[in-house]
Amino acid sequence: MVNKECSECGKDFKVYPYRSITSKYCSYKCSHLNLKTKVSRKCKNCGEKFKIKPSQFKYYLNAGKYCSRDCAYQGRVKENANKPIKDKYGRSNRKADKIWSKAIKKREDYTCKKCGHWNMSNHAHHINPRGRRPDLKYDINNGTVLCGPCHGWVHNNPREATEEGLLSAAKKKSEE
Repeated sequence: MVNKECSECGKDFKVYPYRSITSKYCSYKCSHLNLKTKVSRKCKNCGEKFKIKPSQFKYYLNAGKYCSRDCAYQGRVKENANKPIKDKYGRSNRKADKIWSKAIKKREDYTCKKCGHWNMSNHAHHINPRGRRPDLKYDINNGTVLCGPCHGWVHNNPREATEEGLLSAAKKKSEE
């Protein structure tokens, strides 16, 4: 056996000769209490202090921000509470939007107005866009059903779509 000195607590300990080069600590406790390499942080959610290894910053998304997974979840919920519900296209998961979409699809029997393709996943489309006429957003007479390719065509070719009656040329209410 070979005598070594613990690099954490300074205590002498014995190891087999083949481990004399690699062993640094006298016990498991000393090897995991190597606080010199850990960074002290404060949890963004609960304010509790905790320690983290610098190598974890590379591999974990919220490393160093939260003390636990529960705090990370609660913190993300708080961060997103004040953000807008709608995405960049003005869509939302609100119940009124879903009711309007379902009513349009049912009225048109899920059949595309442009090509006649029938599919349960066809899109409900606003004839007067919501950006121009927000007052008609939930008006059932302001909607029709289009399949995915035709819906893309309508928004990429507004002049032709207006001539076919799939888009309205009406201006914003304030511009009239």
